[in-house]
Amino acid sequence: MIKSGAGGSVFFAAILGFLVGFVIVSQSIYSTTIEKIDEFATLKAIGASNWYIRKIVLFQAASSGAIGSVAGLLIALPLIRAAKQAISWIYTPYWLLIVIMPITLLMCCLAAAFAIRRAVATEPGRVFRV
Repeated sequence: MIKSGAGGSVFFAAILGFLVGFVIVSQSIYSTTIEKIDEFATLKAIGASNWYIRKIVLFQAASSGAIGSVAGLLIALPLIRAAKQAISWIYTPYWLLIVIMPITLLMCCLAAAFAIRRAVATEPGRVFRV
Protein backbone atom coordinates (compact mmCIF):
# COMPACT_ATOMS: atom_id res chain seq x y z
CA MET A 1 0.00 0.00 0.00
CA ILE A 2 2.81 2.43 0.79
CA LYS A 3 5.63 1.50 -1.58
CA SER A 4 3.60 0.55 -4.65
CA GLY A 5 1.45 3.64 -4.93
CA ALA A 6 -1.73 1.67 -4.38
CA GLY A 7 -2.29 3.53 -1.12
CA GLY A 8 -2.69 6.80 -2.99
CA SER A 9 -5.33 5.36 -5.26
CA VAL A 10 -7.19 3.84 -2.31
CA PHE A 11 -7.03 7.21 -0.52
CA PHE A 12 -8.30 8.99 -3.65
CA ALA A 13 -11.14 6.46 -3.96
CA ALA A 14 -12.06 7.07 -0.31
CA ILE A 15 -12.14 10.85 -0.83
CA LEU A 16 -14.22 10.41 -3.98
CA GLY A 17 -16.61 8.10 -2.12
CA PHE A 18 -16.93 10.69 0.65
CA LEU A 19 -17.77 13.43 -1.86
CA VAL A 20 -20.30 11.32 -3.75
CA GLY A 21 -21.92 10.27 -0.48
CA PHE A 22 -21.97 13.90 0.66
CA VAL A 23 -23.79 15.03 -2.48
CA ILE A 24 -26.32 12.18 -2.36
CA VAL A 25 -27.06 12.64 1.34
CA SER A 26 -27.26 16.42 0.90
CA GLN A 27 -29.81 16.11 -1.89
CA SER A 28 -31.81 13.54 0.02
CA ILE A 29 -31.99 15.58 3.23
CA TYR A 30 -32.71 18.77 1.28
CA SER A 31 -35.59 17.19 -0.63
CA THR A 32 -37.04 15.77 2.58
CA THR A 33 -36.82 19.20 4.19
CA ILE A 34 -38.48 20.90 1.22
CA GLU A 35 -41.33 18.36 1.32
CA LYS A 36 -41.93 19.25 4.97
CA ILE A 37 -41.34 23.01 4.68
CA ASP A 38 -44.92 23.80 5.74
CA GLU A 39 -44.36 21.84 8.97
CA PHE A 40 -41.22 23.87 9.69
CA ALA A 41 -43.18 27.07 9.03
CA THR A 42 -45.87 25.87 11.44
CA LEU A 43 -43.27 25.18 14.11
CA LYS A 44 -41.85 28.66 13.64
CA ALA A 45 -45.36 30.16 13.74
CA ILE A 46 -46.03 28.58 17.15
CA GLY A 47 -42.73 29.89 18.50
CA ALA A 48 -40.06 27.29 17.76
CA SER A 49 -36.58 28.77 17.76
CA ASN A 50 -34.11 28.48 14.90
CA TRP A 51 -31.98 26.25 17.12
CA TYR A 52 -34.91 23.84 17.54
CA ILE A 53 -35.39 23.68 13.75
CA ARG A 54 -31.66 23.01 13.32
CA LYS A 55 -31.82 20.20 15.88
CA ILE A 56 -34.70 18.52 14.03
CA VAL A 57 -32.87 18.51 10.69
CA LEU A 58 -29.58 17.42 12.30
CA PHE A 59 -31.36 14.60 14.12
CA GLN A 60 -32.87 13.41 10.84
CA ALA A 61 -29.45 13.52 9.16
CA ALA A 62 -27.69 11.76 12.04
CA SER A 63 -30.33 9.04 12.35
CA SER A 64 -30.22 8.41 8.60
CA GLY A 65 -26.43 8.20 8.78
CA ALA A 66 -26.49 5.82 11.73
CA ILE A 67 -29.04 3.51 10.13
CA GLY A 68 -27.15 3.57 6.84
CA SER A 69 -23.84 2.87 8.58
CA VAL A 70 -25.18 -0.10 10.50
CA ALA A 71 -26.85 -1.50 7.37
CA GLY A 72 -23.66 -1.02 5.37
CA LEU A 73 -21.55 -2.73 8.02
CA LEU A 74 -23.99 -5.64 8.23
CA ILE A 75 -23.62 -6.08 4.47
CA ALA A 76 -19.86 -5.52 4.40
CA LEU A 77 -18.82 -7.88 7.22
CA PRO A 78 -19.91 -11.13 5.52
CA LEU A 79 -18.40 -9.92 2.25
CA ILE A 80 -15.08 -9.20 3.97
CA ARG A 81 -15.07 -12.68 5.53
CA ALA A 82 -15.83 -14.27 2.16
CA ALA A 83 -13.09 -12.26 0.47
CA LYS A 84 -10.57 -13.29 3.15
CA GLN A 85 -11.42 -16.95 2.57
CA ALA A 86 -11.02 -16.60 -1.19
CA ILE A 87 -7.89 -14.42 -1.13
CA SER A 88 -5.71 -15.09 1.89
CA TRP A 89 -3.62 -11.90 1.77
CA ILE A 90 -6.59 -9.51 2.12
CA TYR A 91 -6.35 -7.62 5.38
CA THR A 92 -9.09 -5.36 6.74
CA PRO A 93 -8.44 -4.13 10.27
CA TYR A 94 -11.56 -4.06 12.43
CA TRP A 95 -10.67 -0.63 13.80
CA LEU A 96 -11.27 0.69 10.28
CA LEU A 97 -14.89 -0.44 10.43
CA ILE A 98 -15.30 1.38 13.75
CA VAL A 99 -13.75 4.60 12.40
CA ILE A 100 -16.08 4.66 9.39
CA MET A 101 -19.23 5.30 11.45
CA PRO A 102 -18.23 8.66 13.00
CA ILE A 103 -16.94 9.82 9.62
CA THR A 104 -20.27 8.89 8.04
CA LEU A 105 -22.19 10.70 10.77
CA LEU A 106 -20.01 13.78 10.29
CA MET A 107 -20.63 13.67 6.55
CA CYS A 108 -24.40 13.46 7.09
CA CYS A 109 -24.41 16.37 9.52
CA LEU A 110 -22.31 18.51 7.17
CA ALA A 111 -24.58 17.58 4.28
CA ALA A 112 -27.58 18.83 6.27
CA ALA A 113 -26.25 22.41 6.21
CA PHE A 114 -28.15 23.38 3.05
CA ALA A 115 -31.38 21.89 4.35
CA ILE A 116 -30.92 23.64 7.70
CA ARG A 117 -30.43 26.98 5.97
CA ARG A 118 -33.63 26.50 3.98
CA ALA A 119 -35.67 25.34 6.98
CA VAL A 120 -34.51 28.23 9.17
CA ALA A 121 -35.19 30.79 6.41
CA THR A 122 -38.84 29.70 6.10
CA GLU A 123 -41.36 32.41 6.93
CA PRO A 124 -43.78 31.51 9.73
CA GLY A 125 -46.58 33.35 7.91
CA ARG A 126 -46.35 30.86 5.06
CA VAL A 127 -48.84 28.56 6.79
CA PHE A 128 -51.52 31.26 6.92
CA ARG A 129 -51.54 31.84 3.16
CA VAL A 130 -54.08 30.06 1.03
